[in-house]
Amino acid sequence: MIEQEQVNAAIAALEQAKDQPPVKSYATQKEAVASMRENIIELHKRGWSVAAIAKVITDAGVKTSPAVVGSVLKPRKRKPRKSRAKQDEQNTETMRLPG
Repeated sequence: MIEQEQVNAAIAALEQAKDQPPVKSYATQKEAVASMRENIIELHKRGWSVAAIAKVITDAGVKTSPAVVGSVLKPRKRKPRKSRAKQDEQNTETMRLPG
């Protein structure tokens, strides 16, 4: 059962929230951790391991992993895809028989 005191506390919290900007929420773990990138880089430069940084973030209430922290430190560069025509051309060249 929900007590009237709990309802009153929720109403008070909502009243206080009206005067503040909306809280930013993140869709993914990576987005949340990416927002901390500068701090993560600073700690890493000071010799902190990726696992230790991930633990600090998780202990602060943002569940993450060393893999996510590492991906924020070293973003992958995506290679551009080869066009379909270029792939077909390369495939036909390798299929030609000498002679």
